[in-house]
Amino acid sequence: MHRIVKKTLQYTGFLFLSLIVLLIAGISYLYFSADMQTPKHEQSMTTDKVIDIDSLHLRYYGDNFLRHSDSGLWELFVKGDAFQRGEAIGKLSSDLLHYQEKVFVDQIREIVPSDSYLKFLRFFIVLFNRNLGENVLEEYRDEIYGISLSCTHEYDFIGTPYERQLNYHSAHDLGHAMQDYMLVGCSSFATWGTQSADSSLLIGRNFDFYVGDAFAENKQVAFYVPEQGYRFASVGWPGMIGVLSGMNETGLTVTINAAKSAVPTGSATPISILTREILQYAATIDEAFAIAKKRETFVSESILIGSAKDGKAAIIEKSPEKTVLFTGKEANRLICTNHYQSEEFSKDERNMENIRTSDSPYRFARLTELINEDLPIDVSKAASILRDHKGLQNTDLGLANEMAINQFIAHHSVIFQPEKRLMWVSTSPWQCGKYVTYDLNKIFKDTIDWQHEIYSSDLTIPEDKFIEAVEKTVKANMAYVPPYGTGATLYMTLLSTFFGYVLGLPIGIILTITDKEGIKPNAIVYKILDFIVNILRSIPFLILLILLIPVTRFIVGKSYGVAATVVPLVFAAAPFIGRMVESSLKEVDKGVIEAAQSMGAGTMTIIWKVLLAEARTSLLVGLTIAIGTILGYSAMAGVVGGGGLGDIAIRYGYYRYQTDIMLVTIVILVLLVQILQGIGMMVSKKLDRRQH
Repeated sequence: MHRIVKKTLQYTGFLFLSLIVLLIAGISYLYFSADMQTPKHEQSMTTDKVIDIDSLHLRYYGDNFLRHSDSGLWELFVKGDAFQRGEAIGKLSSDLLHYQEKVFVDQIREIVPSDSYLKFLRFFIVLFNRNLGENVLEEYRDEIYGISLSCTHEYDFIGTPYERQLNYHSAHDLGHAMQDYMLVGCSSFATWGTQSADSSLLIGRNFDFYVGDAFAENKQVAFYVPEQGYRFASVGWPGMIGVLSGMNETGLTVTINAAKSAVPTGSATPISILTREILQYAATIDEAFAIAKKRETFVSESILIGSAKDGKAAIIEKSPEKTVLFTGKEANRLICTNHYQSEEFSKDERNMENIRTSDSPYRFARLTELINEDLPIDVSKAASILRDHKGLQNTDLGLANEMAINQFIAHHSVIFQPEKRLMWVSTSPWQCGKYVTYDLNKIFKDTIDWQHEIYSSDLTIPEDKFIEAVEKTVKANMAYVPPYGTGATLYMTLLSTFFGYVLGLPIGIILTITDKEGIKPNAIVYKILDFIVNILRSIPFLILLILLIPVTRFIVGKSYGVAATVVPLVFAAAPFIGRMVESSLKEVDKGVIEAAQSMGAGTMTIIWKVLLAEARTSLLVGLTIAIGTILGYSAMAGVVGGGGLGDIAIRYGYYRYQTDIMLVTIVILVLLVQILQGIGMMVSKKLDRRQH
């Protein structure tokens, strides 16, 4: 019997070691074979230099311009081939690029504070985005490369300037997938015909992508005159060549709204790059849809397309699996938040869960209510709708509530009149500042005097009267703290602890008995198992959470939510528990073990009636410590939409700056740890033979 157990352990250990070797070899191959397809361009030998006219807040580079408007918006005008455009953007805005990247990396540092972990993150990103280059058109790779020539080398430990700039264009996608779109909760609508004041197409949208106030400080309106395709305008930030909100010279508009996504396991075409292609090369809804169908994306998105030529709007509902054109269920109107509406997606599991659990249907209903109250819609009414911070039937939700249309986190807000080629862009703060108007008919005639303001001041929408209240400290809405947070945290913690002990207890026992001083020494088994435990314990939980996404998806069918979080928690807890069990069992008096052996006790008898019995007090103390540790891990899982108190703290306390919610969740977590630890210590004292 013992010989069979010994052989089984040896073969199991050999199998584990072989699998680890194969895994390391496979990962190494994927890493070193990754190709971001860096373009081979030499920096232009042109004699053109950047001319900076401080008094006018204006910069020239050849026929390209960058100016800082009195509205606070940066206005960029570029022309030429892809590389020339990118090079011009880089030279004109090198300081803005540095600032924007610093803000973004600082946000990453708050999550991953160690440079060593950041280097590991680079390793992971290279693996994930190993095929990103081939999913981005050569034209856009060239443009990004041109920009990267002016980027800082301060962050080369993350990647080369080109690699970083390319990867940043997938940040929106990864952000809303891994955060369960905590950072992305956009609202859009379109009216035309009888529902618009002048019967023409009218589109309004809030782009709710929040990475801190500093990230949104330098909003940019870019005007492109490419050598191929249509001239277009888009709203974003310095260095962003993808399209978030934009309109081209034919009157085709593009806006994006995140949908419920599974955490991706590999890269495809970033949404903003897809919409850039649509804006540059499509003039009708059908042409936009044809482009969307050609490209594979790694997250789900609703793309609202407005077309002056068609005189209407439609939504391209796109997931990694399928692409659907939704034309609406009501005449002359479309509303788009963060869930799919087409029949083709009606049975989609992620979409159904999104409708059940998110605020998207609530915002959809509020938009419907506001539009019905103000029919027919004109530009001023559209701005009022986008600024609305009330709930259904004008319920007071408090400020910064994600159920509101205006959550006070929007990077920008835009209104389009495609048939007139007019676009209104919001200024700070959020949508409450004035909307300034850009007439693309004038701007693309090359007759604009860039030494003066280029927006049409006579069409400006004044700032919101509510602006004084907005500028005050945003107060948290405590009534909206989800009540399920504590229950979800306890569920994850206790279930993970149970399965952690199912795996960790045998690990600890095997480590104890196979040690050189154990009752069944086996150097091979001990070293293999010791190596595996050390490897798993050395990986930071947040990284382990991401690495195990394929395993999680295989086991529970999805990679987000409470149930999915249990899987990585078990993987993190098992080696930790195993090591604690080993430590507790090694505290047992060797004299007691020797006495049992002298009386003819077998291995299993010694394990159950000696080791575990004698170490029960220490094991209970270890259980208490394990529960506290796993509770901390469960809170960390909130960073990737794991649910529970950590999710609430990250979603509301951190990303929305609702400090009181953050403090409440911290207090609850501390109380839970104290209660669980108190119960554990009380039980251990009662079972401690030394106390009797």
